[in-house]
Amino acid sequence: AAAKSVLSEVIDELPEREGVNVGFRVYGHEGNNTEAGKTTSCKSTELKVPVEGVDKEALRSQVGTYEPVGWTPIALSLRSAGKDFPAADPNVVNAVVLVTDGLETCGGDPCSASRAIKNGASEVTTHVIGFALAEEEQQNLQCIVDESGGLLLGAGNAAELSTALFQVLEELEVVVTT
Repeated sequence: AAAKSVLSEVIDELPEREGVNVGFRVYGHEGNNTEAGKTTSCKSTELKVPVEGVDKEALRSQVGTYEPVGWTPIALSLRSAGKDFPAADPNVVNAVVLVTDGLETCGGDPCSASRAIKNGASEVTTHVIGFALAEEEQQNLQCIVDESGGLLLGAGNAAELSTALFQVLEELEVVVTT
C-alpha cells in the first residue's frame, strides 16, 4: 500500500514532454507464494504500460491494481525489460528502475541479467531501490547496479521510497527537485 501511494505521487510529477517515456513492468504477479505456485510465479513478468510517452492514466490504473502474489523473478524481469526499450541512441538514456522488497527467489542471476541488458542493443542501465530490506539483502543487490552503472538505494518506509525514486528520476534528468 505504501509503495502504491508513493508511485501515484511520482506519476503525478512525471513531465509529459518529448523525450520522456515511462513504462510499467510487473513480476511475481501470477501463481502464489507456495511451492505449488512457484513455477507459474517464476515465469511471470509482464509489461503493463509500454515505454511510450507518459500515459499517467494507464500508469495509475496499473499501479493501483498490481498485486505481487508470488515469488521474485528479478532476472527474468530484467531480461524481459531489456526488450521494452528502443535501440540505443547517443541522445537517449534507457533505464530500468527496479523496486523490490526481496531478492531473486526463482534461481535466476539478476547480476548477469543486468549485464546482458546493459550490453544489449538497448544499452539499459538498471537502478535498484530495495524497499524494507535488511542491510545484507540490500548489499546482495549491489552487483545488479555494478553491472550497469546504475544507483542502488534503500528505503525503509514510504517517505524514503519517495526520496529514492525522485533521486533516480533526477539522476535521469526526468525531474528537477529543489
